[in-house]
Amino acid sequence: MTTLEREKQAALTVFGEVEELEEIAGSLPPGQQEQSDRLTELASRKVASMPPLRPGIVAALLKLSEPTVRAWLRDGILKEASPASSEASVPATTRLDPVRVHQVLHLVNDLRARGKKRHLVDLVWARLQDEAVLEREDMRQSLEQFRSGDTIVLRPRK
Repeated sequence: MTTLEREKQAALTVFGEVEELEEIAGSLPPGQQEQSDRLTELASRKVASMPPLRPGIVAALLKLSEPTVRAWLRDGILKEASPASSEASVPATTRLDPVRVHQVLHLVNDLRARGKKRHLVDLVWARLQDEAVLEREDMRQSLEQFRSGDTIVLRPRK
């Protein structure tokens, strides 16, 4: 078995285990939220501890072509791994951030489950932008104020 095949098998195994942990976490009843959160955190740590991924491996995970993965990297949908996360013994080739790959994997799977097969790049990009806005602290505060009814009604002047 070649190094590439071993890396691919290891990545597929880890991502499969992570998906299983997330599935179990999502299936727990509301009374077990703490356990669900712990499983989700464990899955996140497992992904974060992975070594950077080759574009060919990411293509297999996302069920896309390698040229598409490279295009998504150029477009900013996927992120190159930081140099600090790359091993010194690994040749200087393009490696992708497994955390972002995991995030994109969820988006792609969700879109495909909804029957979206074409224009994935635009749909994934839009979802990533939406998530980025929702993660902003000022947006969280605004949404919380809105939900609690702490709003001011503005009426246009006549």
